Amino acid sequence: MRILVTGGDGMLAQAIRNLCPAYPFEIVFCNKYELDITNLIAVERYFQNSGFGCIINCAAYTNVEAAESNVEAAYLINETGTKNLAIIASKYKIPLIHISTDAVYDGDKKHAYSESDACNPLSIYSKSKFAGELAIQEPGTNGIIIRTSWLYSLDKANFVTAILKKARSAGKLSVVFDQLGTPTYTYDLGLAILDIIKKNFDYINTGMNIYHYSNEGAISWYDFAVNCCRIAGVNAAITPVFSTEYPTKVERPFHAIMSKAKIKNDFNLSIPYWRDSLEKCLADKNKLENF
Repeated sequence: MRILVTGGDGMLAQAIRNLCPAYPFEIVFCNKYELDITNLIAVERYFQNSGFGCIINCAAYTNVEAAESNVEAAYLINETGTKNLAIIASKYKIPLIHISTDAVYDGDKKHAYSESDACNPLSIYSKSKFAGELAIQEPGTNGIIIRTSWLYSLDKANFVTAILKKARSAGKLSVVFDQLGTPTYTYDLGLAILDIIKKNFDYINTGMNIYHYSNEGAISWYDFAVNCCRIAGVNAAITPVFSTEYPTKVERPFHAIMSKAKIKNDFNLSIPYWRDSLEKCLADKNKLENF
């Protein structure tokens, strides 16, 4: 099968790129310069005689702070671009696997969110991602929406790499402790996606379903930072602080923990615990030296 991965320069796409040799797929990765998903005509032309049998949409406007001032750009990529891919997927009768976010929830629920819980996105970024979800839930569009959270790896800059850099350079840092969620190692999510395509292709090509995927467990950003430094062997004084000590235009959910029961049951997946995955990630000493 030939698969298109958009957002080809991103962190999740890089994990899929490194994992794909173990799968019987031909995977084509494209970045925004190679394919402008916001231009339907360009997407149409790209797909002509391409032979693609599936799309994995990793493309997104992910600068949460900048989105508050660049509303049109956020919606153009996260809603219009996603809708364009769905139009093409529907035309060619192939499934679209779209990556979304836990930020579509407002964080007011005290227990883990299930896929059937009401969404109430708070920021421009999360509102544009939710708009993208709604845009592809149309009759004739097949595939799955995967809401994930706190993506990290050592392939691209992210929270983990930023914490390690600052801890090494400054020896101390402050991290918020009142926002709870679950980290997601990109290689775990990438494996899940490739396994789903390999083993459940016919199922995901019938209708559009929503799933949650993150590593198991729940922590605060402070706990995550402490464990990053501990596992990487970086000595630093880390102070827990309230979110209010970091003024921002972005309103974020304080509790966005998601249940993974549905994706585990439907696809027979085993999801690693967050600390195990973090240890696996940080065991790569060659990559760790870069941060």
